[in-house]
Amino acid sequence: INFALSDNSIGFGKFNINETRYATNTGSGSDADNANALTITASSNATNGYRISIIGTDLVCISCQAGTHIIDAVGSTPVSPSPGTEQFGMRAVLIEGNSVIANQFNSNDWSLESEFATELANGFGDEVESEIGLRFMANIEPLTTGGVYRSELQFIVTANF
Repeated sequence: INFALSDNSIGFGKFNINETRYATNTGSGSDADNANALTITASSNATNGYRISIIGTDLVCISCQAGTHIIDAVGSTPVSPSPGTEQFGMRAVLIEGNSVIANQFNSNDWSLESEFATELANGFGDEVESEIGLRFMANIEPLTTGGVYRSELQFIVTANF
């Protein structure tokens, strides 16, 4: 099995209650959903291919003085961005190859589960390399505590024999 992640740090830049923010690999973020923040490449020669799962966390304020503030991940049901509400989500796009992206991530809407591993994609055991783009969005509400927010994502790649 082969697996690679293009980056290990992305960022949204400065949040704005009136606009959805999208993460970029430069850390400055964007107000347009026009680029992948990360890319994953994967392939396998396993008889029944491979599976990529993701475990995410909520966005947690790591600099807040008055306790911890959390922007919750939106959950497993895809939702549209809604500026003025707290949201944190992800979606995926197949750039190249023949992997199949899980339905909850394969749309123009956003989802991300923060409590357990969720299937992101699966691929065939044909050794064809697939590249998957990952996009992240976040929104804040007027009372969201200002500060530096962080989330950790874990990717689990399993060969299926």
